[in-house]
Amino acid sequence: YRKLERRGGKGTFLACPACRMMRSVRAKTKPGACPKCGSNLIEKKFGKGATFWGCVRYGAAERPCDYRERSDGAVAGRYTRATTDKQCPKCGREKLVILTPTTPQMGAAFYACESRECGFTLPLGARRRRDPCPQCGGVVLERRRKPSAEGQPGEPFWSCAKYPDCRYSAARAAEHRPGA
Repeated sequence: YRKLERRGGKGTFLACPACRMMRSVRAKTKPGACPKCGSNLIEKKFGKGATFWGCVRYGAAERPCDYRERSDGAVAGRYTRATTDKQCPKCGREKLVILTPTTPQMGAAFYACESRECGFTLPLGARRRRDPCPQCGGVVLERRRKPSAEGQPGEPFWSCAKYPDCRYSAARAAEHRPGA
């Protein structure tokens, strides 16, 4: 099969009818080959002008390759991941990892359990109460309610890390600040 040159609403592109692989004629190519399959790496676009380097076989029907990396060289994805030696306070079986969003629009960094089934997450910098949960003996953490419709930040409260198995929660008492 040969590649066909087509013209579309977003410019001229090359397309292979057999494998449905497409790429812009003006796409920049990166020196070197895809670390996964050995094909070429080309610049791809998403959103409003954002770019990433992706394998030319990215999204192809035959022998697809999902390798991609950010334009600045970091491997692309929604989050960068850093391991910790902290045990998950919810399941107790796995370690916590720190997930940092790759773009500021996605929010702030947070802790997450390595086990997706556990589903535990906690913002970095959240406080832990010294006293254990009065109902189950687990870890009690500071959480925040959802922000209001007017944009006001959510109110802080204490909650057991083993939620929903343990439903302990308490309002956070106003803290005394010297000079206030």
